[in-house]
Formats: sequence, C-alpha cells, structure tokens
Amino acid sequence: MASSSEDEAVQLLLSRIDAIEKSSWTTVANNNNKQQKKQSNDEVNITPQMRRAKRHVQSSQCYSSRWRLCPNNYYTLTLDERKVILGASCVSQLCKACLFENKNYKPTDGSAAAVDPTNSQYYLVV
Repeated sequence: MASSSEDEAVQLLLSRIDAIEKSSWTTVANNNNKQQKKQSNDEVNITPQMRRAKRHVQSSQCYSSRWRLCPNNYYTLTLDERKVILGASCVSQLCKACLFENKNYKPTDGSAAAVDPTNSQYYLVV
C-alpha cells in the first residue's frame, strides 16, 4: 500500500499535469489578459471526452483546428463577449457546432478506407 507521502506526490504530479494540459488549450483570444485566462482555466474541467477528441484531431494531423476553452457561464454572455473569447473578428462568424463520436466506428486498414466519410470516428456538425 502506498504511503501518504507517495499519495501526496502523486496528487502534486496530477495537479501539475492538469495545469500544463489546461495551458495547452487556448482559453481566450487575448493572451495578454492573464487574469482573464486564469479565471477561465479555473472554471473549466477538461473531461476524458475532450482529451480523446483533441488526441484524435492531433493524430489526424489536422493543423487548422483551434481549441477554445470557455467558462461555464459562456451561454449567459453576450455575443460580443463570446466573440472575444473565441477570437472571432465579428459576431457573424459565430456559429453552433456539435462534435459526435461514432460509437459504431470500425477502424479499417488501407488508405481508401481512411478517407471514407461514412466510416469516421468523429463527425462535426456545424
């Protein structure tokens, strides 16, 4: 059985990993505003589903994706406030998107299967 000092060391490492992971996700468009960035990080819980989706995008070498963590009160904010958080240049660029994971996804070998849009692990509906 692990000693309490080992448990504390593990907890410290987990909290440091969590802090590093949160800092790797872009939280606000204006990175100069450190207080706003800190508040956003404190309000967000990175879930296993978020990690899995981000790993999939990274492993697919999709370099055009941008990840934004939003505060829990995001949907109570005005559109102008949301625009700033998302880094949009105008409100008309905002849209709704939902990421779905295909639980029936069956990986297949071969390059033709890899680009088959009817057999994708994730689908983004905008």
